[in-house]
Amino acid sequence: MYEVYDAKSKSVSLPVPDLCAVYAVQVRCKRLDGLGYWSNWSNPAYTVVMDIKVPMRGPEFWRIINGDTMKNEKNVTLLWK
Repeated sequence: MYEVYDAKSKSVSLPVPDLCAVYAVQVRCKRLDGLGYWSNWSNPAYTVVMDIKVPMRGPEFWRIINGDTMKNEKNVTLLWK
């Protein structure tokens, strides 16, 4: 749970421990002067972290194929950076 005290800001950023997980977000309010009580919690809004970007292309890789035709075997070695 995080408490945000910045009354001037209309948004807040929080660290997300797990990507691709569903999060429930709820808010409640209290007067800035400290008087009164906290409001009830809002209904939860469910969200998924969506700013995960897929690479534009895969990794650059090469292959080395060694085979033994007598045994009908092939050894494929993949190299990438």
